[in-house]
Amino acid sequence: MISLYPDKIPAWINGERVKGFLKALEESGLKGKLIPEACGPYNARIKVISPEGEFPLTIYHSPRKNSYKIDLRQVLKENIREELEETWHGESARPGKGYHVYADGSCLGESTGYGAVILKDNRVLRELCGPVSPGKVSGTRQVAGEIEGVKSSLAWCASDGAGEVTVHYDYEGLKKWVTGEWRAKMPLTREYREFVRSLGLKLTWVKVEAHTGDRWNERADRLARKGAGGA
Repeated sequence: MISLYPDKIPAWINGERVKGFLKALEESGLKGKLIPEACGPYNARIKVISPEGEFPLTIYHSPRKNSYKIDLRQVLKENIREELEETWHGESARPGKGYHVYADGSCLGESTGYGAVILKDNRVLRELCGPVSPGKVSGTRQVAGEIEGVKSSLAWCASDGAGEVTVHYDYEGLKKWVTGEWRAKMPLTREYREFVRSLGLKLTWVKVEAHTGDRWNERADRLARKGAGGA
């Protein structure tokens, strides 16, 4: 790790994203203190002070994508880690009332997997992941995983008695094949379209930009990679 003196801290560490997080910590009853000597060009080290002890965490910044990511692996108390995650992600950690699904796909080498998180009233009901058979993938790589993630999560919601579901997605085709905005030319996409329509659910589609730090989209991505690894 490259150490910096306080007056050499990169501008992004003193920017709105990090400052906003530190302010939100204070409002939630915690306190965050920057550790200047442990910061580097792409990472900010913070000490979190809580009634249950002190915990280190790291914020990473990608200048190319102008994106931020928080690393909570050293926060060993689950309740503190959960609170920090919700504070970091803000409203994206609480999608709202009703059923919400986040689905993703991943391709690792020749293996494709899917992952999905299902929430109801801001509470996780179920996490799903698994491999997609090579016969189904048929050269579509992670798209087949994205499709399987939506199918499996919506089927689960339907079996749980849901009538309406909000689908958070990052690949355009997931919505547009179902709504008819894109023609479903392949057997995989046609079967997907018909399956989703057959469930009879009222769907609301919400676009999420991939790899921008959305809590549940990131979780679905990790589950999809786990599913691909399991293949």
